[in-house]
Amino acid sequence: MTITVEQNAAFSVPQVAVAARAQVDAINAAGGIGGRQVELRMCDSKLDPNEEAACFRQAVDDGLDAVVGALSFFGAGLENLQEAGIPYVGGQGLIVSELVNPISFPADGGVPGLYLGMAATLHEAGATKPVVLAGDTDSSQTAAAVLTDGFKRVGISVQTVTVPLGQPDYSAQAQTIVDNGTDGVGLAVSSLAVPQVVKALRQAGYTGPIATQASGLNDTNIAALGDFAEGLLAVSTVSLPTSTDISGVADFVTRMRALQADVRIDEIGAHTWNGFDLFRAVVARMEGDFSSKGLLDTLNGIADPIELPMAGGYRTVGVTPPIPDYPRVFNLTAVSGRVTEGKLVATSVVGDPLSRLKGTR
Repeated sequence: MTITVEQNAAFSVPQVAVAARAQVDAINAAGGIGGRQVELRMCDSKLDPNEEAACFRQAVDDGLDAVVGALSFFGAGLENLQEAGIPYVGGQGLIVSELVNPISFPADGGVPGLYLGMAATLHEAGATKPVVLAGDTDSSQTAAAVLTDGFKRVGISVQTVTVPLGQPDYSAQAQTIVDNGTDGVGLAVSSLAVPQVVKALRQAGYTGPIATQASGLNDTNIAALGDFAEGLLAVSTVSLPTSTDISGVADFVTRMRALQADVRIDEIGAHTWNGFDLFRAVVARMEGDFSSKGLLDTLNGIADPIELPMAGGYRTVGVTPPIPDYPRVFNLTAVSGRVTEGKLVATSVVGDPLSRLKGTR
């Protein structure tokens, strides 16, 4: 099963389903798993905690083998998977429960990598009085806390400004940020809200660096921003979708568009893709018949790193999770980019963001 969000007016990510279907099509075209074709179930959480919990219960009730590449904003049903022994593989790592539950295996840095990377990116841009503009969801507030921790590592305090999900006008918050004398803004809001937030900040007179998750600077949003897009900073925990000189990225873009020509190509779909890359590689290492237990045992026994095309080496044995509070993040990753002449271009390689933040807590 893959969990996505489609039927919600404030936030919809159909690219998650496209990424999952493209990966499963490739698995089945190659003979499936142990000669058996893989059946993909999609579940739409509608960005509702009750609906999301129902998706997790459905996975258990239907006896599914794994939940892969899912987008979870609440995590209220992960304990159901844990009780049933069903692995949660390559989730997007947006909420605390994904980062601590022993059946969860984020394939990349998740929120810790993304927002430590954002702190590093803004710090490198000269921010000394930063603000994080965060939505009122659990995932956005976790993101704000991680960005705050990143700046704390270099001795800088962060102010958090919270906004409701789906708010149409950000002018009041933008004016507050300008009046505060802020010299660096990190965004922890829906990717759909990024154009409105950036325009509000620039129209209020803010001229300093703004950093957002890379999904907020997809082609559609860059076009909508026009001249306001130039110089914006982006962070991802997988290779930027514009870095098609990387073979894994080129494969992702090509196969996504082959399945749906007008699909949005962004970091969110890339996360799901990366989660399935991990799933496929782990399945290839399994011995005996496929089962949830066999998959879980294999995931827990990865000593020889799996090289993920968009996120580097992944292993679970012989590695100490770099953030003690988030013990399921084995592969802490981040990559930065900048909008230059209307295109998001990588300005770093995928790597550990802590290496860019001097000092420790």
